[in-house]
Amino acid sequence: MMEACTLTLYQKNIFRVTGLPVDATSKEMTRQVQKLQMLQEMAGSNADRQPSFALGVTPTTDEIRDALSRMKEPEHRIVDEFFWYWPEEFGASKSDPAIQAMLAGDTERAVRLWRDREKNGSWVARHNMAVMYHMFAVDWTNYHVSYNIDQQLDDQIKGYWRKSFERWDKIVTTDEIWDMLKERVRSLDDEVLTTGFIRRMLKQLPEALDRVNAEAALKLAEQGRMDWAKFHVALMRESNQGLDNVDGTAELVLRPTRNRVLQHLKTAESQVKKNPRMGAQLASQLMNACGPMMEIYDLFHGPDAHQRNELFDQVADGAASLLVSHQKATGDNTSFVTLLRQALKFASGSNVRERLMKNIDIGNSNVAHESLKPVFSMLTTIENSSDRASLKLQRIQNDVIAQLPRWASTLGSGSEAYKDLANTVAMALRNISIDSHNNEGDTQTALDSARMALKLANDADVIKRINGDLKSLDEILNQRKKWSRTISIRSDEFEISENFVRYNTTKIPAGKLTHISFGIFRNIVKGIESSFYNIGLSGGGQSIAVDCKRVFRSQDQAMQDFMAIIESLGHIIIPGMVKRLADYVKVGGNSLQVGPLLLTRAGLECTTGLLAWKNKHLVPYENLSFSTVQGSLIVSARHPANTTFALDRRKISNAVILESIVDEMKKR
Repeated sequence: MMEACTLTLYQKNIFRVTGLPVDATSKEMTRQVQKLQMLQEMAGSNADRQPSFALGVTPTTDEIRDALSRMKEPEHRIVDEFFWYWPEEFGASKSDPAIQAMLAGDTERAVRLWRDREKNGSWVARHNMAVMYHMFAVDWTNYHVSYNIDQQLDDQIKGYWRKSFERWDKIVTTDEIWDMLKERVRSLDDEVLTTGFIRRMLKQLPEALDRVNAEAALKLAEQGRMDWAKFHVALMRESNQGLDNVDGTAELVLRPTRNRVLQHLKTAESQVKKNPRMGAQLASQLMNACGPMMEIYDLFHGPDAHQRNELFDQVADGAASLLVSHQKATGDNTSFVTLLRQALKFASGSNVRERLMKNIDIGNSNVAHESLKPVFSMLTTIENSSDRASLKLQRIQNDVIAQLPRWASTLGSGSEAYKDLANTVAMALRNISIDSHNNEGDTQTALDSARMALKLANDADVIKRINGDLKSLDEILNQRKKWSRTISIRSDEFEISENFVRYNTTKIPAGKLTHISFGIFRNIVKGIESSFYNIGLSGGGQSIAVDCKRVFRSQDQAMQDFMAIIESLGHIIIPGMVKRLADYVKVGGNSLQVGPLLLTRAGLECTTGLLAWKNKHLVPYENLSFSTVQGSLIVSARHPANTTFALDRRKISNAVILESIVDEMKKR
């Protein structure tokens, strides 16, 4: 599936090349291939009326040979069948009026029949319409890659893409199409084909469709047609959300681009060894060649993605090496400093930026550079420490920013050395901001760090990135404020905000919450039912225990209050709490007890058996699975111990978030 889904998806399709229906027999296929080969050898044209959606010209010998080869490979044939037009029942193309109209070249009638069937709920017709619009979109995109188009055609092509994905998105999640394919596989009775292959096709389809758009985006971006490239990337991210891996597909398509970057680096490094005096020229050529490719990475991944930053940190580092060789061989500090500043736009990592800054200062013969070395070292130490983001921010404020007035006096506040220092501190603060929000769920620290970074930054690109961060953080905070609420339960008050949880006079900061439980208890005594809607929170030496059901309050009111509190906690308290507890165990190397289970950095410790048969086990987190039965969380371990634990989510602290904590730790 992934191999087939490129911009040649429909140009190489067996059934488009041969003009046969998808359920053509091997004999029919062989006979048609022989006919096409004969026409090709005679350099003649097919006098018969062409079927709808034909390639337009008689296939070449290579295309015919390739189609015949794919036909003989069952898995390739099934993929090509999937991306072509189906009869309502496989094996019945000869009696299917839409297929017969298509084979006769009556496109209008075939499409009209499919549209009518689609309106009446036919999944086959919906599939065929998806294929048709997708084929039009891919064909015109191939044309667009080579030629300019007018606005009308521009809108038409975008319409084809959107109409196809409106249908693909539904097809991916329905069983009808995939059940038909499974039946198709069974009817072919080929030992190479299994229903497991169909399951793999279903799993791969979203990413395979993404790959077509990714390839189009790459080709258009390489031509500088960024508006269309952005359209294709946006289409990838909008379609099949949650079912595909856009970043993974992008990496697959970008592999040749990455290899070109690395080849440019390798070539420059080889040439500078032969002639160090060429270092400045080689560095300039390297950055000129890699600049457009960095824009392509920004398009697919964004300017903060590790795939982008790791690769272009190498470019910045490589340029620095070339320039050091040049400076040592020529003493040309002007070119040295000018090109090192250009290399800064490729650098994201503190270590690479430190190296560039150090060499810029050397080029400027700035004696004060040595005094900056401890600052860079301190920034790197703080950034690489295992401290929480809030503590890293405090350390930068106390140990670095407090010293900036002295550096401004020593270096000159308008000097390039001081500006670069301020920008590096700003980048470190921005990295802390991103880490605080993404890994710890601490939006306030993220906001404080970004605001402080903006005050220090003087580079236009850095300022633009920080302003973008602040805009995103403000939007997140506004969304969270919508979930802040105060709920009155008779004479008591329960307040939830992004910063704390309060029950009457007991107030626990959000960042100190370490335990949570909630659930509904129902008891029936002598035929009388009583219910309890309990919520428990604790941390920082304080605890809150609430029952939303009170005397003279209805079950409906209790349930309404209970759900309001749980929804609010789920949106603004629990996500950050999960990340903190995961860090506490995975990063901090601590342990966390959840009922009979102990979470450790290495895995989940549990005990099975009794007395002399008692055994302790360490279960990797990847071997755990979770389910819920009647208020209990069922934790199952596959290996090394095949065992199951039932945790009462209403009573056992953190049972309600155990699965989320484990999922978070698996990301670390």
